[in-house]
Formats: sequence, structure tokens, C-alpha cells
Amino acid sequence: MDATLQDYIVGLAESTRSHPDLALGVSPRGSLALLKAAQALAAIRGRDYVIPDDIKTLVPLTLSHRLILSPEAELRGRTAHSILEDVLEKTPLDLGAVNS
Repeated sequence: MDATLQDYIVGLAESTRSHPDLALGVSPRGSLALLKAAQALAAIRGRDYVIPDDIKTLVPLTLSHRLILSPEAELRGRTAHSILEDVLEKTPLDLGAVNS
């Protein structure tokens, strides 16, 4: 897996740890689970490389159960999936580094 994509996964995890609606974000083990799942998805799709869409597809499936929402966020009706959508929107991926 390209180092830029590994950095992207780390960035996603770090974004969950600093998200104001979360009491607890994704751990390093969660990041590793996402990395391994992305590699598996790429292999299932016949590729020996991971693309950003593999990671984005798997984020809600591999990380949502690893989050603990703050009580305030729960009262406002937030969900782990909606928070992960925010995280995906706000976490940058340097596509230039992946394609070079």
C-alpha cells in the first residue's frame, strides 16, 4: 500500500480522536483493521494495490463500532456514521502523491 494512503488512514483515525462529538475515537488497532480490510477489498476486486475509494468505502463498515459518542452528540441525534461522513469530508488526501 502506498505510504500516502497509510498516512490517510492515520489521518482519519486522528480526526476521530479530536472530533468534538466523540468521547473516544479510533485506536491504532482500528487503523490497522481499516488498512487490512482495504488490502482485502483490493484483492477481492482483482488488484494488488489499494485505491482511496477502497478506504472510503470501508470506513463506515470498519470504524463505526469503534467510536464512542459524547452524551451531547447522542442527545442531538448524531450517529457514528454521520460523524464518519464528517471525518471523510474534512480529512485531506494528497492525490498527487498517490498518482506520482
